Amino acid sequence: MEWVDELVEEKAKMLWMYGHVGAGKSTITQSLAEQAHRLQKLLAAFFFSRNDRSRSPHKTLVSTIAYQAALAIKDLRTLLLNETLKYSSKISPLR
Repeated sequence: MEWVDELVEEKAKMLWMYGHVGAGKSTITQSLAEQAHRLQKLLAAFFFSRNDRSRSPHKTLVSTIAYQAALAIKDLRTLLLNETLKYSSKISPLR
């Protein structure tokens, strides 16, 4: 996965894969995410699904990425916890 190191050097923030339905995008990206995770090069991953409402991007994308990033970065975990507690009375549950 040398190309991943090259993207990091170029300061790429995100990889986006697109293509026709049934082209194998999910399989490829799942394999890449698993390999990057094993190499400790993956901060977070999120897979969208039109068929699964629990993967609705406007409701769960940010919280999923924040959670995964907090698991990986202790200082971020502490910051997110403190901010969540600070504003917990103003946070509304997902609907």
